[in-house]
Amino acid sequence: MDKKIIFFTGSSSGIGWELLKKLLQEKHFLILPIRNYQQKEHLKELVKIYKDNIDVIEMDLGNLNSLTNQNIWHRIKQYPRIDILINNAGIYTHTKHLQNGIELQWLVNYIAPAYLSLQLVDLLSKSNSPLVLFVSSRMHYMAKINFEDLQYSKHYSGQLAYANSKFAITSFSLYFAERFKNIRSNSCHPGVYSTGITRDLPFLIKFLWNTFIPGPKEGSEVLYQLLFNPEFNQQTGKYFDKLKISQAHKDCYNKEIQQKLLDFLEQATGIFI
Repeated sequence: MDKKIIFFTGSSSGIGWELLKKLLQEKHFLILPIRNYQQKEHLKELVKIYKDNIDVIEMDLGNLNSLTNQNIWHRIKQYPRIDILINNAGIYTHTKHLQNGIELQWLVNYIAPAYLSLQLVDLLSKSNSPLVLFVSSRMHYMAKINFEDLQYSKHYSGQLAYANSKFAITSFSLYFAERFKNIRSNSCHPGVYSTGITRDLPFLIKFLWNTFIPGPKEGSEVLYQLLFNPEFNQQTGKYFDKLKISQAHKDCYNKEIQQKLLDFLEQATGIFI
C-alpha cells in the first residue's frame, strides 16, 4: 500500500482514535489539528512512538480565530501535497453555545470541515488520487433549516441543531465533488457507536448510551474501508450509510439550498467561494 499524507480531524477520541492507531501502524503520515494537545496524555504517548509519522498542529475547530489563523495555515501549506482529508471531528450539545457569534454545532460540524476542505484544495490537487471524506449522520434526514434564524435566536434544540449541521456538511460534500472534479468527495454515516460525542448529554442518557451501544472500533473500520478498499476508489459525490451507497436527504442536492449554505460559510469565515 502507498503511504499517504493524511490530514485528519477528530483523531483523539472515539472512531477517530481507533482509525488513527491503524493508520499509524501502516506508516502513513498524519497531520493532526488538535485542541488542547497538552492535556491529551494518550495522544502524547502515541506521538512519542510514531514521532516521525505525526505532525500535531494546535488548532481549535470550535474557534473561528484558530480555524482561520494565517500562521497556522502558512505552516500547513508547506506540505508538498495532501492525499486524504478526513473530516471526522464533530460535536453534539443539548445546550446552546456561541463561539465568535456562531452556534457551536454549526461551527464544528459544518463551517470548520467545509473551510478546511476549501483551504486544502491546492494541496489535494497535487496528489495522484486525492480524497475527502466527510463524516455525517443519518440524523441529517431530520434537518429543518430556517435560513432566517441560523443562530436559533428564538428556540434552541440541540438535536435539530446537530441534524441541520450534518445536513449542511452532507450537502457540501456533494457540492465539493461537483466543483472539484479532480478530487473525490464522499460523506458517510459510519453507524451509531459509543464515542466522545455523547460527552455533553445528561448523565443518565450518556450512561445508558455507553452501556448498550457498541464501541467505536467497528465505526473506524467503516471509515477505513471507504478510504482504502479498491471497491470504492472510483466513487465520488456519494453518501454512504456505512458501506452502502444511499440517497442523502433530497434537499442536499438542491442548488439553491447549497448556495445559501455557501453564503453562510463565506459570511462566517471570509473565505472567497
